Amino acid sequence: MAIQYLCCIAENRTPIALPEKMDIDKALNVEELRGRFLKYTRRAYGLLPSPEQPRILEIGCGLGQQAMELARLSGGKVVAIDIDPYMVSRLQRMDGYG
Repeated sequence: MAIQYLCCIAENRTPIALPEKMDIDKALNVEELRGRFLKYTRRAYGLLPSPEQPRILEIGCGLGQQAMELARLSGGKVVAIDIDPYMVSRLQRMDGYG
């Protein structure tokens, strides 16, 4: 997501001008953080009953690390959606669809 201004959460609450088209996801290293959450995805999946060939929907998938892990763990069908077409196209390329 590209942003131009970020409101400062400080006493004066003055907006801070950021560099033109700063990529906040990249600045916060969001994809690395999502990758670190895979252990929680595995743990949560392990707590579920194990239906044969489950159908799983992930909303807000980003690059889809959790979706791919769920597909690997379950052997079922996973549908991953995101509002950002760039993320979806990257996921499709990573998964061999693009």
